[in-house]
Amino acid sequence: MDKNQREYILREELKVIREELGDDNTMSDADEFQQAVDALKASKEVKEKLNKEIKRFRNSMNSPAEVGVIRTYIETMLEMPWDKTCKEHKDIAFARQVLDEDHYGLEKVKERVLEYLAVRALTKKGEAPIICLVGPPGTGKTTVARLIGEVLFESGAFKSDEFKLIEASEPDFISQNVGGTAQQTLALLEKAKGGVLFIDEAYALNKKDANVDFGIEAINTILKYMEDHRGEIMIIFAGYTKEMEEFLKTNPGLTSRVPNKFVFEDYTPDEIVEIGEKDLVKKQYQFEDEEYYAQQVKRAYRNSLDHSNARWIRNFNEKLLKAFANRVMNTGTEDLETITRADIDEVLAQGRYQASGKKDEDALERLQKLIGINGVKEQVNRFISLVE
Repeated sequence: MDKNQREYILREELKVIREELGDDNTMSDADEFQQAVDALKASKEVKEKLNKEIKRFRNSMNSPAEVGVIRTYIETMLEMPWDKTCKEHKDIAFARQVLDEDHYGLEKVKERVLEYLAVRALTKKGEAPIICLVGPPGTGKTTVARLIGEVLFESGAFKSDEFKLIEASEPDFISQNVGGTAQQTLALLEKAKGGVLFIDEAYALNKKDANVDFGIEAINTILKYMEDHRGEIMIIFAGYTKEMEEFLKTNPGLTSRVPNKFVFEDYTPDEIVEIGEKDLVKKQYQFEDEEYYAQQVKRAYRNSLDHSNARWIRNFNEKLLKAFANRVMNTGTEDLETITRADIDEVLAQGRYQASGKKDEDALERLQKLIGINGVKEQVNRFISLVE
């Protein structure tokens, strides 16, 4: 019998004793929680979440283990100083604004990030943790990492006077010399102290087939450093979902130290169009035919080997503006704001954006139709992403 089950049984026995003593005025735990929520000076969103948990609490009375978990959550939420107007709330409001301005879509990630920052700020945990950002390229993992780090720094999570974010990957850690990997890793950690060490494609540290796995040495050095310098540095691992899951299993200490994982998803073609349009409008451009831009961008993205999300549409728009500039120079037009159908057609005429009847995209279509070989397909997409 675990702790939650014992507490549940004791509470039930206490209720029976109270009833036998004629104490009819006692409220049920759920009613007490509801009364506390009604009196809570918190936002509408917070109260709605708590009311949902109270409803779950009422419906789970025959499951002691689940009741215990829900009870702990409700009690923790009720103890938080929701009524305080503090600097941390301003930081989180700023984070929400940045997420909305710089990251179209990604609603689930935004919600998780803001919830994580709110809990960290309100509970005042003094230790900067390790977190994991997983998903495809071009979805803003690096900028979200910086935002999380900045908000935590402003809320006092780091013992330093200046915030910094250091980006690193496998070559920055690994040395072929004995003891060299630990030294290089320590140098990076010291450089990032007081801020965030962002490790992209962290799973590259796991050298499965190597005679000497220097990557494990780097991971162990990172974990040891985190233990010795609590509150002084934050580690953010990032990379593809499947590979990151396997990476976290390489060291027993990793999984337990990475309780927070944020999953980024691919943008839809409609979202890619929206990102592209906002990017051009922000730069003071307008469209001769906005619908034509949307249709052609969606078609080109579906046919492209490169599905690097926001990175893809930024590259597309850069080529579009070059075509626009060339046309303006060659024609001498005085209209320096309108992107025409001809500009879009000029970009689409380039090899990588050709229509699906062209040879390159026939090859891609045949590749995608092949059964299995998912690893090969993914590797091709990554290669094209790097070339882009």
